[in-house]
Amino acid sequence: VGISQTLLACGAEKMPLDILQLLFDRDFTGTFDLTASVEGRLANPRIIAAAVGQKVSLAGIPFDQISLSVSKQSDRLRFDNCLFRQGKTVSFIDGEIPLTGRGSFDLRLNLKDNAFGLINLLTDQVTWRDGRAAVTIEAGGTLNNPRFSGGIWLNNGRLYVKAIDSEIKKLNGSAELTGQTLTIPALTGVWQGERTKNYQNHLGLSGTIDPNNLDLALAPTWIYADFPNLFSGAVNLNSIKLSGPAGGPTLSGRIELDNALIALANKPPTAAKGLPLNFDLQVKTRKNVYAAMGDVSALDLSNILMNLEISTDDLTIAGSLAEPSLDGQVLLKRGMVTIFNREFSLLSVDSQQAYFP
Repeated sequence: VGISQTLLACGAEKMPLDILQLLFDRDFTGTFDLTASVEGRLANPRIIAAAVGQKVSLAGIPFDQISLSVSKQSDRLRFDNCLFRQGKTVSFIDGEIPLTGRGSFDLRLNLKDNAFGLINLLTDQVTWRDGRAAVTIEAGGTLNNPRFSGGIWLNNGRLYVKAIDSEIKKLNGSAELTGQTLTIPALTGVWQGERTKNYQNHLGLSGTIDPNNLDLALAPTWIYADFPNLFSGAVNLNSIKLSGPAGGPTLSGRIELDNALIALANKPPTAAKGLPLNFDLQVKTRKNVYAAMGDVSALDLSNILMNLEISTDDLTIAGSLAEPSLDGQVLLKRGMVTIFNREFSLLSVDSQQAYFP
């Protein structure tokens, strides 16, 4: 038993890559060749696996070739120069990590362009599409107290953001990773698509992110957003910040609404899932801002219908995403309300003068 030897060896050719869907709920295409062996002592064997694939796609990102070599012994997992090739661009992952919180690790990542899309394996909230990108990171420390150094650069990138069901295009900027803090001097992009009615929304982001705290600022800008049954219109974002504990940050700042429709729900919304987001927003309206409620196609005659033009100079949105609260004065300028199939009209000031000169 104490003699070093090959205990088990196996191999396979042209295995379908979609077998990885057992681990990741993503799309995989292509095939790969695999060799694996178990060597050493039974008490502490070394497990080695190597795979090579040509013309494959990982989570929607194409590669001309991938070459992976991974080994495990005791509580350590080693990556031996794992390569990702697309054209003349080569990316790699190299080093080792502990499988328990006690050991230290030493890992190096150098990912370029398409290989930046490996983030698609880690989350379904953000999906990298294409563009120029580079990630150079050296990681050390322990799993309980990791330390990082390196940076991220984006040039004309494009990604999909699930929260807004849209793509952000023309992503440009950089970020520096030091210790456990990611510093973003400036990141810019254009939000344009179905959710903006094809208007170009120019966005800018800066700030810092660490495991315990967020301190992000959005550059002042006008945007147009269109979310069915929720909101449609122009929004002026001013001094918008996302700050506070990473487990429950606060979105604060001032916003103005213009030529907008706010859809109100007939039933109280269920508690929101996901990020425990808090609010501290000051809202002001300009012209043609309406609040609407109800479905005119519903057969239920007790359904309440409402379409009112509103105005406010100082409305505060507080609370959380699960339980938001409103505080302030809202003026009703004109519109109509239908209750139990009876319509009540709120006349404008000019129309009221016709009845009450």
